[in-house]
Amino acid sequence: MNKEEFLRKAEGLQTLDTLVEDFHLRRGSVLNTLSKLKKEGYIQTMGGGKQKRIYKISQKVIPQENGMFTLINHYSKIKLRPSFVHVVHGKYGPENALIDALQEKDFRLLQSSLWLFGHITNWKRLHALAKEKHFEPVIGALYDTARVVLRTRRMPENIYNSLLRKKKKKYIVILPHLQTNDERLLKIQKKWHVIIPLAKADLEDMQ
Repeated sequence: MNKEEFLRKAEGLQTLDTLVEDFHLRRGSVLNTLSKLKKEGYIQTMGGGKQKRIYKISQKVIPQENGMFTLINHYSKIKLRPSFVHVVHGKYGPENALIDALQEKDFRLLQSSLWLFGHITNWKRLHALAKEKHFEPVIGALYDTARVVLRTRRMPENIYNSLLRKKKKKYIVILPHLQTNDERLLKIQKKWHVIIPLAKADLEDMQ
């Protein structure tokens, strides 16, 4: 089934279950199609977590709103060219954008997102989002990394210590094949058991 036919038949509000039933496809196949179309801008998502995820599907590209790229480019010295349309609904702040950027597994996006630590106002929300995605030690390591070269807001000590308690015995790899050569970041890496993907030259680009 081509893209146009899928969008025509699926247009409207859908769940994964309704799409699997309507198209008689495997869940994995439907998820792959949804992921591709979301990046192309034809799908918005709502809900998730404890709520059932709802997909709003359109035959036309949905206009971009105040998404992750818009927010990061507002604060970051390193500007990004969006690789896909990122549409959000309701309140969306630096806390959300930081988690979304981390999930994309993209170096430039990750590097630019570090500026968001200078604009976090709801640390409890960031903590909750990190906990939901199992990113606690990664967020802690990136916070310390940002503080090496950028002016950041100070994370409350109780939240910082809570993130640190989630440190894993095995080192977490954020981006495969990338590892720091900066002595300051190597100390952070050892503290959090998180492989920092920024080299010394990357830090210099941020100053």
